Amino acid sequence: MKYKKYRKSGSSKRLLVVSGTVDFVNNRNIRVRTANGVTYRPEIGRFSDLLPTDTVEIEVIPARGNRSETSRIISVEWSPCYQIVALVQKRRVRGKYGQLLFPVGIGIDNPIEVVDNDTASKHGEYVIATIERFSDQPKSFKLIEIQKRLENVRELANAVAMSRFGLSREWPAEVSSEVEDLRDDICEEDLVVRDDLRRLPFVTIDPATAKDHDDAVFCERLDDDNFRLMVAIADVSHYVRPNTRLDSEARSRGTSIYLIEDVIPMLPELLSNNICSLESKKDRLALVCDMTISSDGNVIDYEFKEAVINSRVSLSYDAVEEKMHGNELSKAVTSNLQCLFEVHQCLVKARTERGTLEVDLPESELNITDSGAVGSIGKTNRILSHSLVEEAMLAANVCAAKLIDKHYSGNAMFRVHDEPTRRDIEELNGILDDFGVKLPVDRKARIADYDTIRSNLFQHKNIFLALQTHILRSLSTAVYSATCRPHFALSYPKYTHFTSPIRRFPDILVHRLIKGVLRKKKSTGDKLKLDGLATRCSYLERRADSCVRESEKWLKADYMKNCVDEIYDGIVVEIRSFGVFVQLDEPYVSGMIPTYKLGVEYFHYDSIRRQLIGEKTRMMYSIGMPLRVRVSDADPENGFIDFELSESDWKKVNRIRRRRNKR
Repeated sequence: MKYKKYRKSGSSKRLLVVSGTVDFVNNRNIRVRTANGVTYRPEIGRFSDLLPTDTVEIEVIPARGNRSETSRIISVEWSPCYQIVALVQKRRVRGKYGQLLFPVGIGIDNPIEVVDNDTASKHGEYVIATIERFSDQPKSFKLIEIQKRLENVRELANAVAMSRFGLSREWPAEVSSEVEDLRDDICEEDLVVRDDLRRLPFVTIDPATAKDHDDAVFCERLDDDNFRLMVAIADVSHYVRPNTRLDSEARSRGTSIYLIEDVIPMLPELLSNNICSLESKKDRLALVCDMTISSDGNVIDYEFKEAVINSRVSLSYDAVEEKMHGNELSKAVTSNLQCLFEVHQCLVKARTERGTLEVDLPESELNITDSGAVGSIGKTNRILSHSLVEEAMLAANVCAAKLIDKHYSGNAMFRVHDEPTRRDIEELNGILDDFGVKLPVDRKARIADYDTIRSNLFQHKNIFLALQTHILRSLSTAVYSATCRPHFALSYPKYTHFTSPIRRFPDILVHRLIKGVLRKKKSTGDKLKLDGLATRCSYLERRADSCVRESEKWLKADYMKNCVDEIYDGIVVEIRSFGVFVQLDEPYVSGMIPTYKLGVEYFHYDSIRRQLIGEKTRMMYSIGMPLRVRVSDADPENGFIDFELSESDWKKVNRIRRRRNKR
């Protein structure tokens, strides 16, 4: 298809025109990302049917006076085809009944006619379809193919989230061909150049639903009361070689995306779930970090080695503690787990002395029924075995960072977390002011400052969750960088990601760097290319998180549709000029009360303390305030859950208003 280009007429006085690719689309907004990583949210104007992968030119209008910077689209080059989600409807078309596809969750208003009845679906079904534009009608599309019929709301939510980001789970033919040529067995050549660790009782510990196993662990106590902790990571870089089509595809995906009971893998399943996965009772290639850890939790010595391992058993987090007290495991595996718990206590002790940011925010846990709908929404429950694995992985990541920083002079791939800015601290202080605590602004922030804040706020147990959310928001985002910088939240001067190469591309790169040292074939690499790769991997990670949130918002709103008119107790967790955001405890969802539903008066917004104050009654809404709310509406397609004050709280507002009027 020949691309059709449009240009919006207007002034020729352009201060800045940039090109970019449409990165995200929903019913209301679009997001455009430029080649150097800058993101814009332009006014759509006449281009209301833009879709992910379209290329656009944007005119940037600088800030003036009280007006912030804005941008608008001035030209578009359409992509040849797209994958969308659509609702099948039987309607009258040109005098006779036919089927139309109504796009879901994106900015296409016009339905698409199903011409070939052989590909038609049933009335009321949701489908994934490939469409293309009519070359002479930019707001019109035609159907190419219907790929899949969606069976339930979970599949629908995941598919819409993917379509909004232009994501696909399909693999190019060249990648599939390369993967088919890979061997599952271990050859003699691999054994010659690697340490044979198959005698050691490694175990994998993962979520019960995990299909890919990146890591296995083994621990034993040494004669001098120190511990030997070995973290074996799947040697993905042995199979994903540089400059192959598989490497290029993994690089472009950047990370696996874990949706609700589904995954868009970074690597084909033959690799991620089979050849590379450290399945139990199978010989697997691994890159091992062999550490000596003292009784006070410090890493005394470490060594990296290429190895072959054979995991004894695959355990879920829940099963670890249960089986420790049973007779189901062999003596060797039980001894391994006991030592893991002991070294874990030492590592936690060292973490406490070092000082790290401990913010324990529960996440939503969506329980899906057999029919594919949400049965309940609760909170994740963190147990000891989660921390057991996490501490071992942190130790290995630090050792990997030290090694690559030593041999590559800081020009490698690191995970960095910058300290909060003065502006972020001041914004947080505005919220904390009512609780008598503040972070210092006359010097650099320290982890100890955040610990002091948390301990002082813990007494406000009913609002502790809301305040922890804002503490997290005051921090910068952890990113990848080619330059070694500290990790603020973990209090590490050097840190990287080494332990998840099946699902993260930066980990594959770190493996290649480490193997370059082991084989004495290291190369410094191009700093500019590494910087660009680090920036892109950081972006792909954020895109994956956003995609998961889009799916979860749909499912939460769909669940709350059945709760309209129900009354719940909640806590105010955020306030904006347009409304109050309330977090419910059960079900664990949040929604918004629009400002116009808070009372019959004008509300002034205090942007520093995040408060809404009634002009007449002086009724104040602030973060941490308990509210009893009624569910007024839920819109899955837009991910909105709307609340309004319950009758009891509404009467309270009216009493305050009447008392005020009598004065």
